[in-house]
Amino acid sequence: IHFQATKQLDFEFGNTPQFVGVGYRSLLLSDNTLGALYLRAKWKISDRWSYQLMFRKNNNLYRKPLTQQVESVYESKLFGMTYLTFKPISNVSISLFSAGNQLRGDSLVKHGIAFQMIAPIPLIQNDLIFGNSALFNGISGINIDFALKQSRFYGQLVVDKIGQKHVVAGQVGAHFFKIASVKNLHAQVEVNLVPKDFYADQNPKLSYSNFNLPLAHIKGNNFGEIIVRGDYEVKRFFVSSKSVYYAGLKGNDSI
Repeated sequence: IHFQATKQLDFEFGNTPQFVGVGYRSLLLSDNTLGALYLRAKWKISDRWSYQLMFRKNNNLYRKPLTQQVESVYESKLFGMTYLTFKPISNVSISLFSAGNQLRGDSLVKHGIAFQMIAPIPLIQNDLIFGNSALFNGISGINIDFALKQSRFYGQLVVDKIGQKHVVAGQVGAHFFKIASVKNLHAQVEVNLVPKDFYADQNPKLSYSNFNLPLAHIKGNNFGEIIVRGDYEVKRFFVSSKSVYYAGLKGNDSI
């Protein structure tokens, strides 16, 4: 459901997957995972500033042991996201992203909604700056997009707090259009690097996931990746190719 409240403010309500970024992958929020019930607000503050706020109900594949229903429900967690975008010029955008999960209930106790998760203030939806790491977990990052006439460059820089350490993951990529002046010839190159334990938590129920699937990159963590894509369309014919190279960083994967 989409509701245009004013020219500057609109709302979305539904259960479709969401994607944040302009690359083939996203290290912030990807549509790789299952859909979940969400409410998203988009506010165009001015020609240079815009702001998004989203709440979503995520789940863990752990059923509560006691129920009066036909079957036990899954343990839930509240997902909160803020996305503040600044456009210094029309073809450049710099966005500040912050998101995290709060465990709402497990087999023993039900937690009330914490103000950090619903307050429309960037950077407080997780334990990056402050908060209870036993109750919150998430990431914060920057998304950059620079568009030219026949090319587009983009990147993401993401921070996760693991214990007392701050760990960084990154993405850099480029689109090339009308290569060698050939109409409808497009190519893309993208590099992603995500260290071990990124998105994870000491409490697996607080991992950056939904139904035990990663909320960002499909691989989870502990990898380097190079993606090369190309496509060409002429009249009624379309040709596309994609190559993906993965390399593990160290040890075993964790999620």
